[in-house]
Amino acid sequence: MKKFLVSLLFVLPLCGFAQKGSQGFSVNLGFETCGYITGYDDILCCKNIPLSIKYLYNLTDRIRIAPHLGYIAANEDECFNTNVYNLGVSFHYFFNKVKPLRPYVIVGGAIGGYHRVVYSPLRISYGDRDEEGNLIYEYYPLGSKYNGLFYSVDLGIGLDCKIKNNLSLQVEALVHPISSLWDNVYFGANIGLTYVF
Repeated sequence: MKKFLVSLLFVLPLCGFAQKGSQGFSVNLGFETCGYITGYDDILCCKNIPLSIKYLYNLTDRIRIAPHLGYIAANEDECFNTNVYNLGVSFHYFFNKVKPLRPYVIVGGAIGGYHRVVYSPLRISYGDRDEEGNLIYEYYPLGSKYNGLFYSVDLGIGLDCKIKNNLSLQVEALVHPISSLWDNVYFGANIGLTYVF
C-alpha cells in the first residue's frame, strides 16, 4: 500500500502537464477540534494542528485529486498526546466551479497510511467495562509507535483568493463525519497557499 501511495506522488505530476493551469502545489495549515469525545476522562480536549504539502491535480473543473504528505500535532491535554505522520491521497468534488472570491461547496474523502508516535503517556477507554462496571483502560507508554491505514469523509465550504496569476490563497472549513484516525466527528478550518502551473 505504501509503495502505491508513493508512486502516486511521482506519477500524477507527470500525467498533468498537458492541461496547463489545472495543477499546483499547496502548503496548508489548519486547526481541528472534535464535536464529541468518549473515553478520555470526560474531557473535551481534542485539538489537532495539521500541516500538509499537497500536489493538486484537477481532473475536471469540479473534480480534484490531491496526493499529500502530512503531519498532525495532537493536543497535550491528557488526550491523544501523539504526533501523526501521514501519506495519502484525497478526492474532492466541487458543487460549483472555483472562482476567485466566490464561496464553493466541497465533498469528498481521503485514504492513506499513518505513523503515530506517543510523546506523553496516556490512557484511553473505548467504553468497555469490567464485571464490576468500571471502565477498562488501554495504556500507551511514552514512545509507543504504531502504524495503520486511514480513511475519512470530508464536507465543507471554501473560498479562493487570488494573489497573483499563478498564486492563490484558499480558506476551507471542513467537517469529517467519518474518520478512522479519531474516534469521533471532528471539524476545523485550514488555510493553504497554492502555486498553480
